[in-house]
Amino acid sequence: MTHQPTMALLSLPIAALVACGADDVATPDAAQSAIEVLVVSTPAGGAHTPVPDAEVVVTQADGHSTRSRTAPDGTARVMITAGDAVTVLYPDVANLTTVLDVQPGDALVFDDARPAATPAQSIEVRLPVVPGPMPMFDITTPCARHQTVAGETSTTLWVDAPCSAPMDISLEGFDFATGEDHGHALVTDATWTDGGVLDLSAVTLDQRTQDRSLAVAPVALPGEASIAFWGRYGRALYVLDWQAPALSNGLTVQVPLPGPVTFDVARVSTASVHSGQTLVVPLIDGRAELAPLASVTSVTFTGTQLTMELDGTETGDAVMAKLWHGAGDYTWTIVGPPDRRTLFVPPLRPFGFGAPTQGRVGLIDHPAVASWDQLRQAPALVDAFYDPLPPVGLRESDMSFF
Repeated sequence: MTHQPTMALLSLPIAALVACGADDVATPDAAQSAIEVLVVSTPAGGAHTPVPDAEVVVTQADGHSTRSRTAPDGTARVMITAGDAVTVLYPDVANLTTVLDVQPGDALVFDDARPAATPAQSIEVRLPVVPGPMPMFDITTPCARHQTVAGETSTTLWVDAPCSAPMDISLEGFDFATGEDHGHALVTDATWTDGGVLDLSAVTLDQRTQDRSLAVAPVALPGEASIAFWGRYGRALYVLDWQAPALSNGLTVQVPLPGPVTFDVARVSTASVHSGQTLVVPLIDGRAELAPLASVTSVTFTGTQLTMELDGTETGDAVMAKLWHGAGDYTWTIVGPPDRRTLFVPPLRPFGFGAPTQGRVGLIDHPAVASWDQLRQAPALVDAFYDPLPPVGLRESDMSFF
C-alpha cells in the first residue's frame, strides 16, 4: 500500500470530538486524561477525507484495552494514561497503525492513502513481443513498480489507489543475466477494467536515445552501494538501478535514457544478510552529507514484545516495526520512541487477526520533523520510505525477522 504522508495534517482543525461505540471501558481515574484522535484518508493529490467508523483501541501495558469508533467527522475522544498505546483499524481495509507511548495533550492524526472500501484492481498485461526468448520486464505506473519473470508473455499487474485509468505505463525489457537491453516504451493514457486484459503485445520497444549525467552527493555508507534513481517518464514512475563502490566522495554517472525523464531522488542502500541502511539523497553535488543511523544487529520477537540490538548511537526520530500475516490478512505499523530497544506489541485479540508471520523493525529519521513528540502525532510520516518519491534526507536502518 502506498502512503502519502503530509505535514499539513498536523495543522488540521479538530472538530468537536465524539466518543462512540465504546465497550469494556474502565472507570477513569485521576491518572487518565482525554486526548483527540482524528482519522483521515488522503489519496495522492487529494484532500483530507474523514474516515467514520474506524476502530480506535487504547491498550495499557497490562494488555487491558478500551475500544471506540470514530464519528462521521472522523474524530474520537479517548481516555489514556501516559504511556498507553493507541491503535487504529480502518474499516474495510486490513491496515492497522499503533502509536506507542502516547501522552496527555496529544492530538493524534492517523492518515491512510487509500480510501476505505477501495480494493486494488487487477489487470492481465500482455507483454510486448521481442525477437528470441522473452526477457524480464520492469513495469512502472504512476504509483508502483512491478517486475516480471523471464519467459512470461503476460503478467498480473495490481493497480492500487490512487492510480486509476487512464494512466501512463513504462515498460523496459532486459536480460538479468547478461545485462542486455531489449528496449523501452512509454504507453500513454492506457485504459482497462478491473479483471480485464491490457494487450501491449504489439507495442514496439525503442532503444534509449538520450544520455544524462546524474550526480549523487557524498554518503557516509561503507562498502558497495545499491542506488535506485527515482523519477518520472511521462506520468509513470521511472527507476534506474545502479551499483557503485563506496560513496564517501559522491558519484557521477553517465546513463542512457529512453526520453525526457525527470529524476527527483536517489535511494542509496547497503545490505548485510537481512539488515541494511537506506538513505534518500539529493541528485545535486554539494549538499550536506547524510550520515547513517545506528545499525540493527539482532531482533527478538516474543509475540508481546519486540526487542532489537543496535550498533551505533544515532537513532533518528522513531522506531518503526512493520508486521504482516503470511496470508496477506493485514499490514500493521507500530511506531515508538527512538530511545526504546523493546517495543510493546498490543494483543491482536480485539481485531480478530492471527499472529504476524513476517516483520521488519528499525530506526527512521524524517527530515520534516524535529522530534518524536512531533512525529508520533502524525504516524503516517514513517511510511514515507514506501512512497514512490520520498523526501530528500529520509533515513532508515532496519532488519527483517521471523
